[in-house]
Amino acid sequence: MNLSAYPRTIKDILTLNRKYIIPRFQREYSWEKEELLTFWNDIIKQIGYSNKNLETSDYFIGALVLIGDDSNDIEFDVVDGQQRLTTITIMFSVLTQLLKTIDDNLAKSCYSYVEGKDGDFNPFFKLENENPKPFLQRRIQNFEKEQAYIPVTEEEKNLLFAYDYFYKKLTETSLSKTFETLKFRKEPFKYIDLLKIIRDQLLDCKTIFITVKDKKQAEKIFETLNAKGKDLETIDLIKNKIFEILSDEHPTDFAKENWKTIKTTLREREYGVNISTFFRHFWISKYEFLTERKIYESFQKNVTQTKKEYKSFINELIKVSEYYSKIISPNQLDWKEQEGKDIYYSLVALNTFRVTQHRPLFLTLFTLYDKKLININVLRETINKIEKFHFLFTAISSQRASGLESLYSKHSRSLRKLTDKGKIKDNLKDLFEKLKTKTPDIEIYKTNFFKLRFTNKITRDKKLIQYIFSTLENNTKETDELKVYNITLEHIESQKNNELWVSQMGNLLPLDGKINSKIGNIGFDKKIEKFKKSELKTVKEFCIKYDTEKSWDKTIAENRTNELSEITYELWKIK
Repeated sequence: MNLSAYPRTIKDILTLNRKYIIPRFQREYSWEKEELLTFWNDIIKQIGYSNKNLETSDYFIGALVLIGDDSNDIEFDVVDGQQRLTTITIMFSVLTQLLKTIDDNLAKSCYSYVEGKDGDFNPFFKLENENPKPFLQRRIQNFEKEQAYIPVTEEEKNLLFAYDYFYKKLTETSLSKTFETLKFRKEPFKYIDLLKIIRDQLLDCKTIFITVKDKKQAEKIFETLNAKGKDLETIDLIKNKIFEILSDEHPTDFAKENWKTIKTTLREREYGVNISTFFRHFWISKYEFLTERKIYESFQKNVTQTKKEYKSFINELIKVSEYYSKIISPNQLDWKEQEGKDIYYSLVALNTFRVTQHRPLFLTLFTLYDKKLININVLRETINKIEKFHFLFTAISSQRASGLESLYSKHSRSLRKLTDKGKIKDNLKDLFEKLKTKTPDIEIYKTNFFKLRFTNKITRDKKLIQYIFSTLENNTKETDELKVYNITLEHIESQKNNELWVSQMGNLLPLDGKINSKIGNIGFDKKIEKFKKSELKTVKEFCIKYDTEKSWDKTIAENRTNELSEITYELWKIK
C-alpha cells in the first residue's frame, strides 16, 4: 500500500490554502456532549503558565487519513478524522464570532483557519461537507452567521449543538471561571488573552498526517481503522462498502441519494430513529440474530458484492424503512380501512409500553401483508396479541425481556421463507403458544397492578392508565364505529388526601373532560350524581354498582383496584 505519513500541527494543516472534503461514504458528524466535553477538557489541560504568561503545549489528537498527494494536491478527501476536524472548525468559527466584538482584525485572522482564498482570490471553506449543506456553511462556517437557517437533520442538530456548546464555554464569564480553577491562577487574565490562548492551543494540536493516492486504499484504511471500533460504527462500515461498490455518481449518485431517502424516512415523523437501530432490527428480521458488532461480517457474507445485488438491497431498505417508520411513529392515515384502525391503536400502545423487541417481527409481518401472504385480519389479530402480551409482561409486570428479541427474530426469519398461508398461520400460532408460557401469573401481575399511580404530581403512569380505561370502555362497545381513546382521569377521593390508595387505580375513573372540569371538590354522594351524566359504559356500570354507597373510603377503593386487576388480566391474556 502506497502511503505517506508526516507529523503535522493543526496550524500546518489549516494555514495552507487547501480544501479538506468529507467524502460521500463518510459518517455524519455525531459528536455529542460527552465527546465535546472530553475534547474541551483535553484542550484546557494543555495550557500552562510561565513568567506571568499563558502558554500552550503539545497535544496529540490522533491520526488524520486523507486521499491526496501532500506534495501537489490542494484538495484532500478525509478518510479518518472528520469528527475532530469538524469540531476544530466549529471552535475556530466560535472564536471568530466572539473576537469580532473585541478586535475585528484578530477575528479575521482567526477566520483564516475556516475560510481560505484560491489563486483568483475567491473564497472557499477549508472544510467542505455537502451533506449538511447549506446549514453548515451558512449557520456555522460563514463569517456573518445566518440565523434563519434552522437545523433539520440529526447531523445539523449535532453541528448546532456543538457550536452552541463551545460558544457558552467561550463566553467571558464561563471562560474566566474555567481559568480560575486552574492551579496556575495568580492574577486576572484579559478576556482577549484567554480567547487567544484557546486559539493557539488548537493550532498547536499535533497529528500524524497520513495520505494515500488511491481511493480503494483509502476505503480499506477506513474499514480497517473502524472494524474493531465501537458498535455504532457498524452502519458506517456497511455504508462505506455500499458506496464503494455503487461508486457511479453519473447521471445521479444512486447510493448517496437513496441512503439519504432512507434516513429522511426514518426521521420525518414525530418519533424518528437513527439508521443504526433500524438496520439492526431489519437485519435480525431477515438474516441472523446477532449483536450489532457482528452484523458487518454477516453483511459481507450474506449480500453478494455486485452492483445489481447492492442496488436491490438498497431498494429493499427503502421499502422496509417505510414499514419501520409506521411502526415507531404510527399515523392513523396509514390505515384507511376500518380493520386497520385497531392496528394503529395497537402500535400506539406498544410505543406507550416502550417496547422495541417486537419490531423485527413486525417488519416481516408488514412485508408478508404487502406481498398478500397474510390479510389485514391476520395482521390485526397478530399485532393485537403482541400488544396484549406486552401489556401483561412489560407494561404492568416489568418482566425481564431476555430471550424475547431472539424469539421474535427466529420466527421473523422463518416466516420470510414461507409462501404457504396455512404454514404462516401455524408459525404464528406456535409463537403465541411460546408467549403464553412467558406470561406472568396473576399474582405477579396483581402485585404490580397495585403499583400503578396517578396524581397531578405523579404522572409517570398516566398514559398507561388512560390506555387501560380506554380499552376497557372500547371492550364494552358492540360496534367499532366509534371508539374512545381521549379521556381524562378523575380522582373519586380528592387528591388533597395524600394517602397511597388515592393515587391507585381503584380511586380513578375515566371521564369526558367537560364533565370532569365541572365536578370540583365535593362529597362522594354528590359526585356520583355528576358521574351519572357520563355516556361511558364503564362509568355507568360504576354508578350502578356504587350508587348505594354513602361515602368512599380506602377499603372500597382497594377492593376495586383488586377487581380491576382481575378483570384486566383476563381481558389481556392471550387466548
